Amino acid sequence: MSISYNADDLLELATKYQKCMKKRPIPMGRFSNAMASNWQGMAETLARLYGQQLHYLTHMMCKEWDKSRFGSEDEGKPLDTIIDWSDAEDTIWRVEEVHRLFTSPTHLAMLWNNDLEHRAYVDEVLPSP
Repeated sequence: MSISYNADDLLELATKYQKCMKKRPIPMGRFSNAMASNWQGMAETLARLYGQQLHYLTHMMCKEWDKSRFGSEDEGKPLDTIIDWSDAEDTIWRVEEVHRLFTSPTHLAMLWNNDLEHRAYVDEVLPSP
């Protein structure tokens, strides 16, 4: 299904979003023990533990990583039994830093044009007008 938003409005929203995300520091401390059944669950847990929403692209990446497990021999295993929590957390924060620092608002606007759910991530970051 193709959705159509006003391109200028989406670009303006993406620019505000990216500026806000770029200002947020990446947490330096790490939790050594937590549980997550999948990458998306881990992203949600990190957002809750550190009190800050992760980047839209980080969420999309975690969703894709979870999809990539479908059909694998470890598909049903909880993530924290496959990879050490601290290694997985470090991976997410490193990718998060790349998304926060280098993502083009134009790229975000193009992605959001076809994603009904993008507002759920944006509204968590940007204050309501």
